[in-house]
Amino acid sequence: MRNLVLGLVLCFGSAAYAHDGKHDATAPKAAATTTLTGEVIDLTCYAGHAGQGSKHAKCALECIKKGNPVAILSNDILYAVIASDHESPNAKLASFAGKQVIVTGEQSEKNGMHFVDLNKVEEAPTSVKK
Repeated sequence: MRNLVLGLVLCFGSAAYAHDGKHDATAPKAAATTTLTGEVIDLTCYAGHAGQGSKHAKCALECIKKGNPVAILSNDILYAVIASDHESPNAKLASFAGKQVIVTGEQSEKNGMHFVDLNKVEEAPTSVKK
């Protein structure tokens, strides 16, 4: 009987520990203010046919204006751009489509995806690369 009770305590105790939220893989990692330098990417074209760079800027501009998701490609990492005010970041980023920018915001990660909550964006000097 004691083994049964001990087994139940261990079973339910570990289940409670696993679901306490502290080790939840879906919980976002803490956001940190950061500055990223990278290219404004239209995710639909980037994922569909590797559309990026100055040759793709006109198409990216049109896709971003249509509301397609936008990201910053920085050092081979894609950061989906979000806005904590629930406004679309597309209007702020459309004119930078296919260009190098410097973005300041809160960086976070959830389920292997990277995000940046956009605070400020400016075009990067031409000498700055990713």
